[in-house]
Amino acid sequence: RVTVYSIQGCPHCVQAKATLRSLGVPVCEVDVGLHSELRVKLKELTGRSTVPQIFFNGIHVGGNDDLQKLATEELQRLVTLVKEEPLSANAPPLPVKQSS
Repeated sequence: RVTVYSIQGCPHCVQAKATLRSLGVPVCEVDVGLHSELRVKLKELTGRSTVPQIFFNGIHVGGNDDLQKLATEELQRLVTLVKEEPLSANAPPLPVKQSS
């Protein structure tokens, strides 16, 4: 799973998601503006409070600048990992769905 933590209206988030979609991987987007409890967890996981923050399964890539700087070979390795490896237990959290 490719997880992108973002907020609405963030141009860096839009660019990162477009880059990821161009690679043919499904993107799981988490709006930390709507899920503030995950913003704290994200800061604990990454040491960063900026968005986007991008994970390939449990591997933290960083933000949009970090994604754009990845070598093509490394990016392909991560895409292959997401497509072939099961999601690990240390994968970043998703919002908990509230039952109504």
